[in-house]
Amino acid sequence: KKQLGVMVIGAGFVARGYFDHFKNSPKTRLAAIVDSNPEVLDKLSKEFNRELLMEDYKEALNLNEIDVVVVCTPHYLHHEMVIEALKAGKDVICEKPIAVSLREADSMIDTAQKQGRKLLVSLNMRFVPWAVKIRELIAQNKLGCIFMARSAYLGYEVKRLDDPEHWKGDMQRAGGGVLLDDGYHIVDLMNSYLGRAKYVQASGGRFVVEAPNKGEDNCSLMIEYESGAIANLMTSFTACAPDCKKEPTLSLLHEFYGVDGTLSCRSGWDSVRGAQNELELLSADNGLQEIDLNEVH
Repeated sequence: KKQLGVMVIGAGFVARGYFDHFKNSPKTRLAAIVDSNPEVLDKLSKEFNRELLMEDYKEALNLNEIDVVVVCTPHYLHHEMVIEALKAGKDVICEKPIAVSLREADSMIDTAQKQGRKLLVSLNMRFVPWAVKIRELIAQNKLGCIFMARSAYLGYEVKRLDDPEHWKGDMQRAGGGVLLDDGYHIVDLMNSYLGRAKYVQASGGRFVVEAPNKGEDNCSLMIEYESGAIANLMTSFTACAPDCKKEPTLSLLHEFYGVDGTLSCRSGWDSVRGAQNELELLSADNGLQEIDLNEVH
């Protein structure tokens, strides 16, 4: 029952949550942090032992104490890093999206199976309290048969997208625009709630962002599921939420309509108010009730 030795590749904003978890969990320990930028490693040296910090992930994979590799790099780097880690005999957690193409994704999955290793694509929204509670209420049949739903992931990322040198939204390095990046979350969530999709219609484009090498900044999908439900999904890189001030913000909306009730969830984040979450259930029998998310574990 030893502690698992974890290596994190890419020490940007996304990696911070992994650092905090793995260094505090009794089941894991941070064995290596890898980033190709020496300035990033210098900043981390104030918090972590310098011996943990490395620039070359291939060199770090040779360390015997590494059991699990977490890949937190830009999308275009996922394929090579995941393949190398799996072939080195490590289990891998890869940030979404899995890759920039179906060919790369299939290659990563095939390699994991051939090597007998685990490969997890990290979709953190499945585990936040409101998402857990939605899944629980649907499983309890609180809405009855769900016939329609809608979901929106509305972020503001115009500054990074308008920079042609930044990888965000770049067709080659990101693999596409907002659908593959932010829309990935709500497509996954709706699949987990409503089951397998059988028909998809999509429309989108680059309507606001001017950099010609960037993908779509807005996209809308209509999905029909094998369960009989239909859902409309909207995702945006250019939507101004409250207190946006043209800085990164996030606003989420999820609604489910069933024969016995309606479930509505609003969630968001900005630098002024922080996280805001609200979940309401309108039941044909019991009226409107607000769900306490503090009770979700």
